[in-house]
This record gives sequence, structure tokens and C-alpha cells, in this order.
Amino acid sequence: MSGCNPQNERIEQLFREMFKTLYIYAKNALGEHSLAEDATQETFCTACAKSDECLQSGNPEGWLMKTLKNVVRNTRRCLKIGNVPNGEGSFRQTKPI
Repeated sequence: MSGCNPQNERIEQLFREMFKTLYIYAKNALGEHSLAEDATQETFCTACAKSDECLQSGNPEGWLMKTLKNVVRNTRRCLKIGNVPNGEGSFRQTKPI
């Protein structure tokens, strides 16, 4: 995670403190280890990209949880239409149209 902007120490601390909690939420919501891991990782990638917003929110832990909930919702939506995350911020088709 050292590729984040100058606030990366705090993001790394949040990663150490929150990863397990966020992963468990995602696993319960998505039901699959790999999807939960991807959702949690995407949440922290977003935190790195938007570190100012995350850290200045007054509640970075809550910001991470809200972000994860959005990632989970988007993942579920894509699964319903037959797409799965490809790990690159987009989705690949799994069912023929």
C-alpha cells in the first residue's frame, strides 16, 4: 500500500485495523471468499485514491464501511446480470446475452 499519497501511513493503519471486519461483512453479504476479498481490496484501493476524502471525513472507519457497502451492492448488481468483477475495476460477462 506504500504507493498511496503522503497519507498512506494512516491508510495502512486503517488497513491493519479494519481489513478483517470489512472482509467478514463482505463475506456475509456476498457468500464467497474470493468476491469478499476482491470487494475488501477494492475498498482500500478507493481509500488510497480518495485518501483526502476518507481521512478528512471525521470517521474514516465509517467511510470505509460505506464504501464497502457500495462495492458489495455493485458486485451483487453485476452478478444478477451475469457479470463478475475482473479485478481491474470493470466486469467480465459470465452468461451469454
